[in-house]
Amino acid sequence: MSTKTTFKRIALVAVTALGFGTLSIVPTSAAITAASGTFTVAAATVDAPFGGTSSTAAGSLTYGYTAGATSDTVAITASITTNVTGATSTVALGAISSATNATAPLTSTNTVATVTPAAAGAVAGTHAVTLTANKAGKYVVTLTPDAAGIASGMAAKTITFTLAALYATTGDGLASGTASKSTVNAVAGTANTVTLTAVEQGTTARLITVTGDSTIASAAAGITIATGAKSATVQAGSSATTAALVVATPTVGTITVSIFDQAAAGIYSTTATSTVTITVNATAVNGVVVAANSTSLIGATTTEATTVDATAVTASAVASTAVAANITVVLKDANLTTNSTSFLTASISGPGTVGIVANRSDILGATGTNNVYGKNVTGATTANRIVNVYSDGTPGVATITISAGTTVIGVETVTFVGPAASYTVTQTRGVYAGTTAPSTPGTQSITVAVKDAAGNNVVNGTTVHASSATTAVATITASATTTSGVATFTVTGAAAGTSVITFGNTASSATLTTTTTITVGSATFASVTMTTDKNSYLPGERVTLTVTANSAAGTPVADGDYTLFSVAPTSSVALSAGTLPSASAITLKGGVATYTLNAPVTEGTFTISGKDALTAANTISLTGVVENAAATAAAQAATDAAQEATDAANAATDAANAAAEAADAATAAAQDAADAVAALSTQVAEMVDALKKQITALTNLVIKIQKKVKA
Repeated sequence: MSTKTTFKRIALVAVTALGFGTLSIVPTSAAITAASGTFTVAAATVDAPFGGTSSTAAGSLTYGYTAGATSDTVAITASITTNVTGATSTVALGAISSATNATAPLTSTNTVATVTPAAAGAVAGTHAVTLTANKAGKYVVTLTPDAAGIASGMAAKTITFTLAALYATTGDGLASGTASKSTVNAVAGTANTVTLTAVEQGTTARLITVTGDSTIASAAAGITIATGAKSATVQAGSSATTAALVVATPTVGTITVSIFDQAAAGIYSTTATSTVTITVNATAVNGVVVAANSTSLIGATTTEATTVDATAVTASAVASTAVAANITVVLKDANLTTNSTSFLTASISGPGTVGIVANRSDILGATGTNNVYGKNVTGATTANRIVNVYSDGTPGVATITISAGTTVIGVETVTFVGPAASYTVTQTRGVYAGTTAPSTPGTQSITVAVKDAAGNNVVNGTTVHASSATTAVATITASATTTSGVATFTVTGAAAGTSVITFGNTASSATLTTTTTITVGSATFASVTMTTDKNSYLPGERVTLTVTANSAAGTPVADGDYTLFSVAPTSSVALSAGTLPSASAITLKGGVATYTLNAPVTEGTFTISGKDALTAANTISLTGVVENAAATAAAQAATDAAQEATDAANAATDAANAAAEAADAATAAAQDAADAVAALSTQVAEMVDALKKQITALTNLVIKIQKKVKA
């Protein structure tokens, strides 16, 4: 079996697995003339009425290339890349037609055509592309050339097929709709209508229904309108035969018209085969500009932006008639129809001037075809759809607003950049290599970011000058121009040492300067050391290991890759994480390389050691300690606290005993006091009794005396 046959069979197996067309790639020779290939479709979209099962729609493909020999074949494959859910569909290529110097046999499924030249020279042909499907909807067919075709300049194409059983034909802004018109605009009015097209499916009838404030006003032969005019029946006629029906649009709102296939006699499917949505507006929208459907795209200088805005458009603030930026405007209405009757208005706030012009190459003041210029201008003709922007000598951000009447189409910005006001220098190496280095240092550079007073990148092509104070150490490119605000200079090392590099806006008497000091070092190392960021670590704590390589002069070696170890360093105790330096190349910057590790999890000392790659193979080592000092201190503090708590408890016990003894003494003293009070109370009682007796005796004596006196 030939290789070609094998590939074709593989393709057919894939076709079966996927359920619809896939392709194979047929081997070809490499003698096809480069850039000779063409690959086009007659139309990117194809609409067709859906007449029921096995409905078809046809497009076509044309190709060409220059063959160097009869073996220069190109295989073309057709496949369905977007299918309607649940649909059974196929795609097939037709036999070659309009052939030039070629035949194109098809596979059994007609999904692959292999173009074979009859002789060396120009080859061309056309194939019909036919879709067959059992459901209405949108299908995408992809046509793909093989590797040989792509190498010749061909590129895959797609055809979008739309099959519909009902679609809009006329309406507001629509004159002759086809199967893809599932939406349409209308104008409200008692006598206003839109026209739809219904498709017969041949063996069975179809039902049309109308929802919303509408009725079926009239219909062509083959469509029977039901009482009330809210539905109609499409007869079982010839498959794909079409008939028109007119739908009334009396009031503003939305009308939905649907068509259903008959499932059985008198029974229709509950799922619409196709639907048309009618949007009824108070006034016509045809020709009325809709911002959402219109575009304004800005490009730098005279370069047209075709699909998206250019990113961050900047221009020199120096006054000039040259085009700083251009804006392409496309106006469209609600029907996505291009508007060619409305005038553009362009206004600019901030610096700059705008012009509505005929050509994006028109400089400021060019007469052109009805060109107009200013800060706020309206086009002199509806044909002009380009807005150019020009510098007026003022730096800053300009905002350009594009309108059609009162409808704002887009807002664009242009930054007019002033002269260089600041330099920011970045050294790309910690230590630059001298030309005497034993290894080639490669390109060594310094970059300078240049900005204006507002912090904007200066325009491309701004020149920055440079000089080296010590050319015996290093030289630098005399000047460089900016790209995206950055100028790049090449540094050439000559000998170890340092040199001050000065950058300026002119070669001499510069008004803007800055300096940086570069270091040039040897690319031969004479010593290697390892250090850690500290001596003591907690278990598992992060460790930063630094490897340093110095020259014989004790200065850092030049940036680059070095094999520093003949025996890679290892740790005497397993590290909890991280990778130690290897015995292979290590990248150094500024003479150092750093590694992130994690200390062992067990306490104690650990040693990291290896041997350098010098002749003596010196041992390089360091020792660290893992200790949980904080935990130890915490444990001791806990012990001390416990002892103090015990002492406090003992003291509290002693105090309690003393308090008990004092309470006993107080009780005894209280008893003594009580006894003394009782005795004293008795004595007082006796004294009071005696006193009472004396008072009584005295009273009796006074009475006797009174009696004697009266007598």
